[in-house]
Amino acid sequence: MEYLEIILPTLLLLIAFGYKNVVDKRFKMADFIERALEVPVEIVFLSASFLVAYTLKDINNHAFGLLSLLIGILITTLVYITSKRSHEAFLNDELGSCKLFAACSFLPSLFSYFFCVKLLVA
Repeated sequence: MEYLEIILPTLLLLIAFGYKNVVDKRFKMADFIERALEVPVEIVFLSASFLVAYTLKDINNHAFGLLSLLIGILITTLVYITSKRSHEAFLNDELGSCKLFAACSFLPSLFSYFFCVKLLVA
């Protein structure tokens, strides 16, 4: 099946997100948005796990994999900070800032996700 390497991890992320919002909880839109603002952090940690798998997959991957993991940790830190800022802005009803910080957390997390998946399956 084409794009299975993207579909399966994405499906797992969606299932985890669904569990956080549905299982044993009453649905509230504010809670849903707060959890959605945390998704980029989950994405970059999943990406980091792909980098670890890539690094361990082959001894020839160690140098590039470790360098990529170091860069991934820096990206993870930035995504974590911007994700928390978007959450704070949402709680303070600063929707413009919330959207800006959310974009600044989602874009690098999605880039790292696709990069790491492609790296792992290459």
